[in-house]
Amino acid sequence: LTVIAEMLNISGDAKNILANLKNRFNLQSIILTMGAEGSIFYNGDIFISQPVIPCQVVDTVGCGDAFLAGWCNAVLNGQSAEKAMSAGSELSSLIASQIGAM
Repeated sequence: LTVIAEMLNISGDAKNILANLKNRFNLQSIILTMGAEGSIFYNGDIFISQPVIPCQVVDTVGCGDAFLAGWCNAVLNGQSAEKAMSAGSELSSLIASQIGAM
C-alpha cells in the first residue's frame, strides 16, 4: 500500500489511502490484507477492520488467495461484508496452518 500511495502521491494512514484509491478509481469497494495485522474493508460507507484468526502459522503461501476465496464465497452467498471479512480471515488462517500451497 505504501508503494502505491507513493506512486500516486497519496498521503495519510491506511484508511485515508484506501478511501482515496476507491474514489480515484471509482471502485465499489476495496480490501487491504495485511498478513498478521489483519485486513480492512471500505465501501464508501463503512470501514471494517478484521483481525486475524489466531493459528499456528506453518506456511503463508496462498493465504491472500484463500482470504479472497472465503470473502467471495460469503458475498456470493448473500452474506454481509462483516461476515465476508470474517470468512476470509478464517479461511486464510486455515491455509496458514498447513504445509505448502493448497
